[in-house]
Amino acid sequence: MISVIVPVFNTAKEKLLRAKFSLDRQDETDFEVVWYDDGSKEETASTLDAFASERHRVYHRPNRGQSEARYQGFLLSRGDYVLFLDSDDYLEPDALSSLLSEAKRTGSRMVIASYLSHREGKKKGRPWLFRGKKERMDEERFLTRFLHGIKIRGFVWGRLYARSLLEEVYPFPYPNRLFEDACFTLALGFFAKDVSYLPKPIYHYMVGSHDSLTGKANPHRLEDHLYAFMAIKEFLQSHGTEKSLRQFRRSASWMKWNLLFDARISVRGGLPRREAKRIVKDGVRSLKE
Repeated sequence: MISVIVPVFNTAKEKLLRAKFSLDRQDETDFEVVWYDDGSKEETASTLDAFASERHRVYHRPNRGQSEARYQGFLLSRGDYVLFLDSDDYLEPDALSSLLSEAKRTGSRMVIASYLSHREGKKKGRPWLFRGKKERMDEERFLTRFLHGIKIRGFVWGRLYARSLLEEVYPFPYPNRLFEDACFTLALGFFAKDVSYLPKPIYHYMVGSHDSLTGKANPHRLEDHLYAFMAIKEFLQSHGTEKSLRQFRRSASWMKWNLLFDARISVRGGLPRREAKRIVKDGVRSLKE
């Protein structure tokens, strides 16, 4: 059985209904949904209560952040496989069956698929596709793909994980910051040993959603992304090899590009431009050390 875990915090009713509709029309039948309400307001909480059924289980807890909500949802789940779905996103009808089929075919404990990136209000999504066909990755190839943003981005949603893998990695130290799942993604890939990539868009990711933390102008976005990169470096220092650390340092140019992009968003959110330049300069130097 697959457990779909949906952390929820004040998501608009129409988006919750969209997510639920995409789950109800899955062609895979052996799955459950854990809706984990992370201290939402009454409107969101009552919408979730209306979902409650044998398949759709709803839990309400005080607010402790999205990553903690995912973890607590995992503890409440019962499936042999787990997929995380953000509450403002939705799935293709064959998402679960496609991921499960690939997991069983390859024996991989982590299956990554492509996705469609949307702006709210636009029906047509931009496919996040990559050259090549299906691929299986060992630790070294996974790290290369991850550090350069090829096939693997630093988020946990839309992927299928064996329960045994999550049990091996959890509990994980989460800071209360944006991009908190980047290092978690790296840890999952390292412990999985064997990761499969499916070049098929099965997930609809809503970019710039008002319910999405990463979609808002935020003065802390730059610092949070730098913190995530440093957490990755520390993880490699503890669990990787000297070769993996060299590979990390070689990817500093790609990380610098990301930080420059984040700097613009942080400045729009109120971070002084001079401070943003200083954070980027000092941050890139620290990443290369």
